[in-house]
Amino acid sequence: MRKYILFASFLLICLSIQAQTTVFVSSTATDDTGDGSTWETAKRSIGSALTTVGNNGTVFVMAGYYSISSELVIPMGVTVMGGYKKSSVGTDTSQRRLPGVNSHWSDTTWCTIINGAGDHRIATVGGLLDGCVVRNGYSNTIGGGLLIDGGTAQYCIIKECDAINDDDYNAEGGGAYIRNNGVLQNSVVTECRADNGVGVTGEDGALINNTITRNAPIGCGSVVDYDGNYYSTVLIGEQCWMRENLRTRHFANGVEIVRGLSNNRDVPYYYHDNWTDENIAKTGLLYNWSAVMYGAESSNEVPSGVQGVCPNGWHVPSSREWSLMINYVAGIPRYWCNNNSTSLGKALATKTRWNGYYSYECYCGNYPAYNNLTRFSAVPSGYYNNGFGDYGGRSLFWSTTSYNSNNAWFQNVYNDGRVPQEYTDKYHGFSVRCVRDAIPQAADSQTIPTVTTADPTNVATTTATGGGNVVNDGGADVTTRGVCWSTSNTPTLTDSHTSDGTGTGEFTSDMTGLIPGVTYYVRAYATNSWGTGYGESKTFTMQIQACPGAATLTDVDGISYGTVQIGNQCWMKENLRVKHYADGSDLTYLLPNNTPATESTYGLLYNWSTVMHGANTSGSNPSFVQGICPTGWHVPSQAEWEQLKSYLNGQNVYRCDNNNDYVAKSLASKTGWANYNSGCCVGWEMNSNNTTGFSAMPAGWVETNGTNYRDFGYGAKFWSASSTFRTQIWHSDANFNFSTENNNNYFSVRCVKD
Repeated sequence: MRKYILFASFLLICLSIQAQTTVFVSSTATDDTGDGSTWETAKRSIGSALTTVGNNGTVFVMAGYYSISSELVIPMGVTVMGGYKKSSVGTDTSQRRLPGVNSHWSDTTWCTIINGAGDHRIATVGGLLDGCVVRNGYSNTIGGGLLIDGGTAQYCIIKECDAINDDDYNAEGGGAYIRNNGVLQNSVVTECRADNGVGVTGEDGALINNTITRNAPIGCGSVVDYDGNYYSTVLIGEQCWMRENLRTRHFANGVEIVRGLSNNRDVPYYYHDNWTDENIAKTGLLYNWSAVMYGAESSNEVPSGVQGVCPNGWHVPSSREWSLMINYVAGIPRYWCNNNSTSLGKALATKTRWNGYYSYECYCGNYPAYNNLTRFSAVPSGYYNNGFGDYGGRSLFWSTTSYNSNNAWFQNVYNDGRVPQEYTDKYHGFSVRCVRDAIPQAADSQTIPTVTTADPTNVATTTATGGGNVVNDGGADVTTRGVCWSTSNTPTLTDSHTSDGTGTGEFTSDMTGLIPGVTYYVRAYATNSWGTGYGESKTFTMQIQACPGAATLTDVDGISYGTVQIGNQCWMKENLRVKHYADGSDLTYLLPNNTPATESTYGLLYNWSTVMHGANTSGSNPSFVQGICPTGWHVPSQAEWEQLKSYLNGQNVYRCDNNNDYVAKSLASKTGWANYNSGCCVGWEMNSNNTTGFSAMPAGWVETNGTNYRDFGYGAKFWSASSTFRTQIWHSDANFNFSTENNNNYFSVRCVKD
């Protein structure tokens, strides 16, 4: 027996000798397969490095972004040092940069940023955490950002972390919780929230030379209804909301609300599907609009002024009050799902009770542990409509704003992440959230700036002038301001943007690199240490770019045509309608739809031999075939049509639903096409067509016999100089296609400048 004990002891000694005490982590590494012994063989994740280093050693971390899927544990004897430059060699601390001033806290070239996605605490620190930015940590007990358990955190930024419990509302230490003589020093704790001890709290330890500012309690006071039900609250922007669905069975004056059994707009009802008291405590009750309003008139004011079914001191929100809350949330990028400022459902939804949709990233039911960053806690209580539906699928909240005599507006939170306002019949049973009448002040006077957006001016083909006004700095210095723009209706700083000075007041911005014919949205913004405020969206459409030096051309018959520059090609933006060749000789043509009135708008139709005028087929680019075209212009080859398509495929603004092939709408005119009710097809929502200015008209075509007129209003077919190839744009298609045709058919013609 003694022999085995000695052998085991020898084995443990060998293992301790082999332990790796220095491990490198780099954001440029692709995975954790490297041994971590040098920067060149660094690991990608801090968690893997901690496993490798064991209970004694140092983890050196390069600047970059590190998203962690579970809490880090830094044991006593282990140091994690962040902020090494991407050019670092070895471990010399002169190669490090500490987070420093606010402007670097989101800079991945400067800082080591560790992000917990709002799902778990960032780290328990028994050793040393040095020089890192800690963001989006969460705990439902203690220490949303860090639990400093006998160790030390220094030169760190702890930002946007929460310690919040949605059941007992008693979590502590949004930024950090300190115990067992732990130390937090030379650090900043900011914008953290908690039920108690909003920034830093604990049992024993030390705080040395820290800045702890702009942290806030999650709640904004307590509220109790007539039935004695207590509700937690949440401060969102400047609005104090109930954090739970209303569940009272009486109005504030003691009048009983009747339990509903059928649809009725006139009698105040509440509804529940034989739910237990425990279930009602979580989901609340459903009310028809009559109960919500309790005889009050419709209101869309801020505040609504309608107490309705709410407790004393609280009121039912108007449609505008719901919009204020949603717009506030949309203005804070940490609440967006997948970088989409309109996908806010997960940030509002509870972490429980949502139906699972695990294939769709931004669904509330997809990894619900990442839900509820706002702590609004929207419960998917569904609705009542002569029966109960969509429990687990939607949160629906009444407003005080009537749509008409039978319908009223409500705020929706869909499982798919959308948060639209809609209207429905007033007899429906929906949830209710109340807003406090007297809005309490935040933990301090600071908030994001207030901004308005100026109307765009000087809109040309590739440039425009924007601007705005920083009305209020939010109580903190505005460090940058400008405009941001994109083709979506809520552009943010993740899109194209300018930087136009600091401070409050009016400013102008020059937007460049815009694409002719495209409709953009622009918003002014201003950023302070609390966050970024946005103004309202303004829209503008760029001018179509005519061909330089050839804005028009004239054919031999004296007919003038407009032109359009698309990429490197100069096209006619009207269908040819000439009746003679450039040499004056006659040619054969037909009228679209066999109707004289169509000629000026739809052009004329020609067979292929007429188009070519005796020239040989050509597949080159350019084709060098003048054919039917005016002098200085030519019939495009198949390669030239394909060049056009390739250019459009490469420009996101010309693609529908970001599909590379869905570009037909960008070429088709806004009028004349038959309706087709499907997404990206030319005949659907035609006002969004023609971003290129090409203005393809559905002139249809004529079969070889010259008498069978086809598809007027449904399709456009254009000849090429390449044998019998033609290009087609169709009302029911999202793409434009190429194929061969009988050369005796009659199609439209577009010419390209030589």
